Formats: sequence, C-alpha cells, structure tokens
Amino acid sequence: LWWVDLDGDQYGNAAFSLQSCVGPVGWIDNADDCDDSNELRKPEAQETCDGLDNDCDDEVDELDEVDNAETFYKDGDEDGFGDPNDFEVACEASDGFVADNTDCAPEDGAVHPETLWFHDDDDDGFGDAADSTQQCDKPEVEEGEDYVLDDSDCDDTLADVNPDSTWWLDADGDGTGNVD
Repeated sequence: LWWVDLDGDQYGNAAFSLQSCVGPVGWIDNADDCDDSNELRKPEAQETCDGLDNDCDDEVDELDEVDNAETFYKDGDEDGFGDPNDFEVACEASDGFVADNTDCAPEDGAVHPETLWFHDDDDDGFGDAADSTQQCDKPEVEEGEDYVLDDSDCDDTLADVNPDSTWWLDADGDGTGNVD
C-alpha cells in the first residue's frame, strides 16, 4: 500500500491509498501524517505553542516539548505587574498572570514600578503634586519630610494647611474663627 504525500514531508495521508508494486511519485509507504496540507505538522516535528498538534501525537502544545513557551508572573494585586517569585511557564498567560516580572510589592496594587511618590515637605501626610518621583519603593528622605502616595496638599510648606484642615470664618478680624 502507498499513501499520498501532498505536502512532501515523507508522511502519507491515511485517507488516500493505492496498492501497487512500486510507489508512484508523490506517494509514500506510511500513513502517519496528521495534516497533509502542512509539511511542518508530521511525526517527530517540534511541538510549538500554536494551538496545533505539530508532532501528530494527538496532544496540543505539550509544555514539556514546546520550544517557544513563555514565563508568566502572578499579578495578585491586579496592578499589571507580576511577582518575580511566583511564575508559570505556559503557551498563554492564565487568568491573573502577566508577562511583566517587576512588581516590587506584589500584595499592594498601589505600589509598583510606575508608582508616583509625592514629596511631603511639611510631613502632614499630603504630597505636592508638582514634586514627585516614579519608583517602586518609597524614597528615602531627611527627618521632617516624607514621600506619600497622596498628591492633594494645598500648601506643602505648612503642615496645618491640607485637605483635612478645618477653617473657620474670622468675621470680626480678631485672629480666631467663629464656630457658631
């Protein structure tokens, strides 16, 4: 028996056979091809991450055989940056995994390599929107100042002037506000 080999990969198509003493041109002595329209899909072919059974063993994208699997990193805090210490090797990222491995605070979605830290010169817990740095870890500072994630300070030179301050109207001009 001879089987047609339309893609020329030396593996025949089981759907088309003929019996002859000598194989005609384009026919082969086996019926092992799983895709006779693609010469790259045949027994002993390299399995790759492509959603196909490249080596005709009825298995698709076998991780122990693929040559182009990728490493994906767990993004537990859903900030788009993965934990370099928690990863998987796969053809495609599973839910909750990303290709990036630069998360410096894997459990805190507010802190990552693109985090903006705002200088808090008066150390009131509110930062100056015009004075920031982008980095993972909180920047080192001198005593009496800080870096924070909040950029809403009204006046970064006065600790008691910030969004949490309560202001009272001084209707009589004596320097104290009227609470009534």
